[in-house]
Amino acid sequence: CSSDLRIAILDAPTIDGTITEWNALVAPSFPSSEAKASARLKVVVRDSRSHAIYNATFSGEATASHPLLDEEGVQKLLAQAMGSALEAAVKDDEFVAQLAKGRIQ
Repeated sequence: CSSDLRIAILDAPTIDGTITEWNALVAPSFPSSEAKASARLKVVVRDSRSHAIYNATFSGEATASHPLLDEEGVQKLLAQAMGSALEAAVKDDEFVAQLAKGRIQ
């Protein structure tokens, strides 16, 4: 019986993220209710030795107005706000550049 043992050492950066804000405010009204959701993420890129090389905060918002705004609608709005914050992160050129630079040569 033989088995192969492989050990891989990754020389790659890591990302730490913290959700610092994620909420929705709903204002019931007639003829339609309004809601606003917001999300904020703090992101830290660390090099392969765990040294912080980049810090940033990204935000996202979403709004809705509907006569029958229910819990599911508010959940979707919260998801849109978080998606917007994540999209801001991946579209940030400096964030992406730091991911590429995070490898120790």
